[in-house]
Amino acid sequence: MSKSRRSFLVTSSAALVGVAVAPKVEAQTQTPPPAGTPPAFGTAPPVGPDVSAVTFAEAEKLVRVELNGRDRDEAAKNWRNSMAELYERRTGPRKVQIPESVAPYSQVNPVLPGHQGPPVDR
Repeated sequence: MSKSRRSFLVTSSAALVGVAVAPKVEAQTQTPPPAGTPPAFGTAPPVGPDVSAVTFAEAEKLVRVELNGRDRDEAAKNWRNSMAELYERRTGPRKVQIPESVAPYSQVNPVLPGHQGPPVDR
């Protein structure tokens, strides 16, 4: 059975559509990353105080930068999300509380199997 260009184009376009849709479906079912993992750009939870366009207008005087009104509004809206990564660098990573019941990842025992270790004097 010979395959024509038309059948190739139909199957390859269907495959491309499937690949394009698959990451979107997977992204909706993701769980939040464990604490301490570095966040992807712009995905960290918002931190810091709420700021407004007026705050940026006052800050322009200090740093000698001029923004138009639209840029000030945009900066004020995404300030908490864009500063989250920098804030985490300054304050340290999120802490993970490990309960005492959790066993350590690895354990070192220098005594070979079948041999007895040195006497323990306490």
